[in-house]
Amino acid sequence: AYLRLLPRCGVEPHLDLLGEVNLRKARRALCEALVELIGGDLEPIVKRLDDPRWFVVRNLVYILRRSGSRSAIPYLRRTLEHPHPRVRQETLHAMEAIGVARSAEFLLNLLESNDDTCRTWALERLAALGDSRAAEPLWRLIRTREFRERSWNDKRAYFEALGGSAPPAMLPAVQALYEKRGWFEKPKDLEMRAGAAIALGLIGGEQVVPMLEEGCQAEEAVIRGACRQALDGIRRRQPGIRPEEVPAHA
Repeated sequence: AYLRLLPRCGVEPHLDLLGEVNLRKARRALCEALVELIGGDLEPIVKRLDDPRWFVVRNLVYILRRSGSRSAIPYLRRTLEHPHPRVRQETLHAMEAIGVARSAEFLLNLLESNDDTCRTWALERLAALGDSRAAEPLWRLIRTREFRERSWNDKRAYFEALGGSAPPAMLPAVQALYEKRGWFEKPKDLEMRAGAAIALGLIGGEQVVPMLEEGCQAEEAVIRGACRQALDGIRRRQPGIRPEEVPAHA
């Protein structure tokens, strides 16, 4: 309460203290006081974002988040490249609070990041956003040779984002990927088909149910699990499809 009563000339000493105080609760109190003291003036904060101490930068990003100012976005793009993961994580929280996570263009750009946390965060928000403009870029990424070599968890996140944003017109292309089979399917090939099944469940409706039900009987566990996930999603969206209509052995 005392810190909040100090005049604006107290901002710089407060910022100096952020690097000296060791107690996390005390740093949080300093941050909350700084949010009120700076008002809408972000300059004292942003000029210190190059501080070599990662925890100080993390606190500064927290203050930018609490400010709620969209003028902080250019600086948050900079801290998103910070070498310490906790700074990057705090930056993602700030971007979501300020509203950047509602931009499909920004989220698609994040997919080029080398940070797994950034990519996963962007994919989750693309899936929830449901912006059809994201569908074509996601589909192009999925169809690259390099994508096939990604981990199954990574593939699944991309396919979920595709399913959440793809228009019905993309259904035949995704279905073709699901139905594509070779004589000697490798695990990576099966993962691509499983991902396509997940996307089908998000894009389609009753028309893909028979295909997914058949997939629940597949020999490969990854295909069975993906088809089951897809059917569960369709059931949640369409209450008319009852659980007993899905094969029990699935």
